[in-house]
Amino acid sequence: MTPSPLQVIYKAIALYRQNFLRFFMMSLGSTLWFLVSIASLFTIVVSLFLQEPVFEFLAQLSIKVPATSRTPIVSLISIGLTVILFVFGSARSQYQTDIIGRLAYQNLVPDRSKIFVVPITEVLRTRFWHFWLAEGYVSIVTGGVDCLIDRFIPDPNWSMLVQILAMITITGQYFLTSILIAVDLDTVRQALKDSRKQFDAHVIEICAILIITWLMTVPLYLLAFSPAIVVGMAEWNNSNAESADMFAAIVRALQAVGILIVLATAVHALVVPLWQSIKAVLYGVVNARAIGADGGDGTS
Repeated sequence: MTPSPLQVIYKAIALYRQNFLRFFMMSLGSTLWFLVSIASLFTIVVSLFLQEPVFEFLAQLSIKVPATSRTPIVSLISIGLTVILFVFGSARSQYQTDIIGRLAYQNLVPDRSKIFVVPITEVLRTRFWHFWLAEGYVSIVTGGVDCLIDRFIPDPNWSMLVQILAMITITGQYFLTSILIAVDLDTVRQALKDSRKQFDAHVIEICAILIITWLMTVPLYLLAFSPAIVVGMAEWNNSNAESADMFAAIVRALQAVGILIVLATAVHALVVPLWQSIKAVLYGVVNARAIGADGGDGTS
């Protein structure tokens, strides 16, 4: 069955609205795990490449760092533990994000007992790392394509256009990967393959869904980033003032970062369930065996 982009998005919004609190709380937990993984990655980068500059900066602020924390063995242990935390945090975040798609899909199925014979706890036990590996594969492909575009298309305008088209294509090709793993318990390879097949069969519709949803959600992220932009511009205008207080500037910057993290976390937690609901509805339409030829109404 050919999915109608606007109809899929409308049904997904209705489905999300019905399960708002449950989906939002799961998404909030996923976002917090994502922040843990980002903080861990930042710590790894600082430990490997910026350790001395950071120590010097802290010394300028009269903050003393114990000498034992600079020893190689302590640094190696801390980096190892941080890497483990980054891997687990990012995997947990991806799992909680993608499992929302399964819960959304379950709400579309009239008789769930005939379809969902495997409980979510079993998905957690057998497919926990599959979501992370699939997302990692897509990220590597996207990064590789971006590098090739930058290498062979020097003109920035054409490069940006080609990158946007490549991003839409790659995202569309693997858009249903996570829902295939969560619902059908596919392996990573099989889910990637089946997602590409669905994209080949519905190229225009999936691309239209992606573009429309991006246009709906991007303004929310821009709103979340606005406080940091305002503070950054203010600090830039005052950067040459002789009376500028470095410590006060740092405090204001940290305040802006704090507001940014809170707003971005809230926006991300709101947007993620919408994307997962869209995946669920779209998969339901193209997978008529589960919810009927009409693709479900998304409101039951």
